[in-house]
Amino acid sequence: MGKVKIQLKKTQIDMYSVSAHKVHGPKGVGALYVKAKTPLSPLMHGGGQESGMRPSTENVGGICAFAKSLELLQNNKAYSTNYNEIKRKLEISLSNNLGSNVKFIGEDRCCSDAILCIALKNINGETLLHSLESRGICVGIGSACSSKSKDKRFAIALKLDNQYANGIIRLSFGAFNTIEQADIVATAIAEEYDKIIKK
Repeated sequence: MGKVKIQLKKTQIDMYSVSAHKVHGPKGVGALYVKAKTPLSPLMHGGGQESGMRPSTENVGGICAFAKSLELLQNNKAYSTNYNEIKRKLEISLSNNLGSNVKFIGEDRCCSDAILCIALKNINGETLLHSLESRGICVGIGSACSSKSKDKRFAIALKLDNQYANGIIRLSFGAFNTIEQADIVATAIAEEYDKIIKK
């Protein structure tokens, strides 16, 4: 949301869930688009004010903040970031700094320009995550709901060599990231990678 334009009514999508924090809104707030006549059953019962679909009181403040974030997304030029340029800059810088020690995951035709997923050779992604955190750089090593999982299905599905299987990290770009930051991040990744390998 906010990075790939989509007109839901013109698609075959039945349900489309979105999170406010993906557009600089508050965490813990989201929305669900449900196509007309799509069957939907409640997880919790009650809530006559929501046609029996959701009991309890809504987070009105969070919902309003989410709506404001969406309004800014449409109207603020800061949200016209060229994600493709940032992604390309990262790829070039990482390739120059790390060579064959980095693999880029995914194909352009099926990946968001706002996300770059890489695999680094012979290191643990979580170790690199903490090293980068100390420099004020946040990366991901999986979704929050699966961060404790030791499952290697992702690496297996990608047919990654065992040397790269543990070093998968994800870089996501926001509306206020810049090309200059891409260079800073790529340099930091290369430096921290070298430190980890030497240890």
